[in-house]
Order: sequence, then structure tokens, then C-alpha cells
Amino acid sequence: MYQVGDLVIYGSSGVCRVSAVGKPGVSYVDEGKDYYTLSPLYGTEVIYAPVDTKVHMRPTLTREEAEQFIREMPGMQEQELDGKNLQLLVRQYQDAFQPHDCTALAKLIKTAYCKNTAARKCGKKPGKVDEKYMKRAEELLYGELAVALGISRDSVPQYIREALRTERAARQATQRIRAHNCIQRAAPDQPWPGISIKRHDLERSCRFPFY
Repeated sequence: MYQVGDLVIYGSSGVCRVSAVGKPGVSYVDEGKDYYTLSPLYGTEVIYAPVDTKVHMRPTLTREEAEQFIREMPGMQEQELDGKNLQLLVRQYQDAFQPHDCTALAKLIKTAYCKNTAARKCGKKPGKVDEKYMKRAEELLYGELAVALGISRDSVPQYIREALRTERAARQATQRIRAHNCIQRAAPDQPWPGISIKRHDLERSCRFPFY
């Protein structure tokens, strides 16, 4: 059971704060049930959800989980969608929201982005359906990551870019060091041709942007 002050994901409403638990004192709910009073962080409405609600409800990601999720984003594959049948396309996008998790949202964003990029390369405008669902997926995903990371929702895309750039630089630096060590073991008197790593360069490449 959630407590007052907890941050949760409630259905398609995104991040909500539990502002009360118990009888809400409004006429249009079942007086025999206890309810969560939920306040969406990026909305103005108030939601009354039974504590035994059937709507998907889960805790938001922790900071550690958010950072791990970002590291895994490059390996997430886009979905295969039917771009010819509009009704089927809409249903496929809607179905992609049903897991209510960040991975599904990231895959949806990547799918729509790839479709829009391909359309632009062919001189066409991005599809309105793709744009609509990509925007909603971004709102939900960036909203949860913002809460987990303690930053604004608008700052999330830049945070992701910087985190992945840093992760990539650190991985490349590690690979260069391993290659150097192999060369030194095989031929310790030979210089390391064409590669130069300075200690401060390595340290800088391994730092996260918020340090």
C-alpha cells in the first residue's frame, strides 16, 4: 500500500503524488472504499483511485534504476509497425503504452523518430499519428526520468545525450587501455603506435556531466 507523499505511475496519467489515503469525502465515489488521492505532477486534475484499483500503478524509478535504464537505451530496438493501415497503426501505438514502463516508451519514441527521419529523407512530412504518439511517449518517459534524476522534464533529453556520450567515451578509453596493455605485454620495448592517452584525458572522459 502506498503512503502519503509517495510518487507513483498511475495508468496513462504519468507521475502522480499520493496526497491522501482514505475516504475522499466526495459524492461520486464508493463510500465503502478507501481511495488514493493522486495529484499528477504535470497536470492540474485530481484523481481518486481505489486502493484496490485495477488500473496499472507502480512506484517511479529510483535514480539508480533511471541511470541504468539510460545506459541500456542504445540497445533498444524499434518496433515494426504497419504504416499503410492508419487504424492499425493507431492501435499498435496505443498497445505500446499498455506495459506502462520506460522501455516500452523508449522503443515507441525510437520507432516514431526513425519513421519520421525516413519520411524527411524522402522529402515527405512526418506522419501526424507518429508525431502525436511520440510526443505523448516523451512526456511520460521524460516526466518519470526527471523525478528519478531530480531535474526538470525539459532537461532530460540533454541529460540522456550527455550520459550516453560519457558512457561511450569511458568505454572507448577502457578499450584503448586494454589494447595498450596487450601490446606492452607482447612487446614491452615498443611504443604504442598512433595512440596517446593522457591521464587527465581519461579522467575527464569518465566523468558524468553533473559532477
